[in-house]
Amino acid sequence: MEVFECWGYNFLKLPAFEFYESQREALGEKVREAITFRDPSTGELLSLRTDFTVQVVKSVSFLRIRHFPLRIYYFGTLYRVGQSYESFQAGVELIGVREIEGDAEVVTAIHDYLRSLGLRDLMVSIGHVGIVRKILSDLEEEERDRVERAFREKNVSLLREVFGQSVVSELPLAQGGREVLTLLDELNLRREKEELETLGGLLETAGVRFSYDLSEVREFPYYTGVVFEFFCPEAGHPVAGGGRYDRLSEVYGE
Repeated sequence: MEVFECWGYNFLKLPAFEFYESQREALGEKVREAITFRDPSTGELLSLRTDFTVQVVKSVSFLRIRHFPLRIYYFGTLYRVGQSYESFQAGVELIGVREIEGDAEVVTAIHDYLRSLGLRDLMVSIGHVGIVRKILSDLEEEERDRVERAFREKNVSLLREVFGQSVVSELPLAQGGREVLTLLDELNLRREKEELETLGGLLETAGVRFSYDLSEVREFPYYTGVVFEFFCPEAGHPVAGGGRYDRLSEVYGE
């Protein structure tokens, strides 16, 4: 973890279990993956650690830390119901930086960490949850789940059923360099375009290879802006991922 420390991040040791109810709003439907048990002395419903980000933000809120920006790194085991009940995760949280430079720092720090593990030919896919959320907000409630699933699965056929032959239905195919960002002009998504353009420029300067994915959807509901995933030839799945969460602290009264 020396790479994270070189970037100025400090280690935070987090507990292996949490109060179940304290995670429900932050995790949304993902809370169903929590492995739960009852405290034998109080009967309180607890769960094994499901998500590090929620734990970090909760800790910062409850401790009333006010010295920002705050740079934290962590590592340990997550426990979730599913094919793999235990998984190791390491990561960083940068709290208190609203500018897009904060996103660039996190992506670059993770890039350096992955390279320190021996991974090469890394490519980071960057998107913005505001794009699909804006599209979903214009739909009737009963249609939203179906369309969100279509974006998640890159199901262009289903999107064409709903939106016809349009910019929206072609978004899953909009992956590449700066040229794909012109589609956001047609959707009147100026802020999302500016943030992605700025982030791309910063990553180019840092020497991080990237491509845009304009239909990126994340399972965790707390993301509010830029999101990213790292890929490398050695793995057939993302090796890292994350994103911005400007309002997560509100869940804990901040």
